[in-house]
Amino acid sequence: MPPWQVCVSRNILINYPQLSRGHETAKFNEIKDIIVEDCCNNYAEIVITRHDGSEFVLYIDQTNQSNKVFSTELMEYWSLSRKEQTS
Repeated sequence: MPPWQVCVSRNILINYPQLSRGHETAKFNEIKDIIVEDCCNNYAEIVITRHDGSEFVLYIDQTNQSNKVFSTELMEYWSLSRKEQTS
């Protein structure tokens, strides 16, 4: 099992790294940018940047189909939130 857990819902993204004491939380309307980059050993690095300039990183296994669904849903939720902010 990877040393982190990530929860995502329609309004919020939460990262629970098991190797640290805290967690990162960002509402989708607080996110300025999401960058997905291929990393080594079939992992992708997802950099979440908030409007205040702070950021955190998620790592997902690209060989796992559910993680591909996760990254797609993450981008869809964020895109929808951005559209709602401009309406």
